[in-house]
Amino acid sequence: MSVAADGAITALVALLKALHVTDADQVFVIDGPPDAETMKLDRIVSVLGAKGTSGPDALDLGTAGEQFVIEVATSVDLAAKGDEGIALARSTAVGLWARQEQAVREHVTGDLGASASGVLGAQPASDWDLGQKASDKGRSAWVRWGVLVTAQRQ
Repeated sequence: MSVAADGAITALVALLKALHVTDADQVFVIDGPPDAETMKLDRIVSVLGAKGTSGPDALDLGTAGEQFVIEVATSVDLAAKGDEGIALARSTAVGLWARQEQAVREHVTGDLGASASGVLGAQPASDWDLGQKASDKGRSAWVRWGVLVTAQRQ
């Protein structure tokens, strides 16, 4: 993993934690996939890692440029039943995702605050996936999305 990817992931986790610190319903932001303990929580944002490519930088032949996507999963688990329960889980997950995406888009520096790591810019990626599940324990919904990062490899 590059210095830029590591710095961008750390900055994204910090941004999402700051976003949700005052939420009435606690949202847990974790760096990495959920484990057995965190899976028991109602609202989880998991920053899962990054996938990308590196190559010669068009601006300076002495460096290399990178572009990668930080993968994020925003999930909601509710002890609810029926169609109303799944609709509530889905709308809650989409609402959290919309706030997170807006926070990335409107970040004051445009680089998640990770310019020292070589990050030049960050914006929500255009791809996302909305899923849902029902069980005898309740209703779940999630949005898998990403942050597209452009960086100069250091």
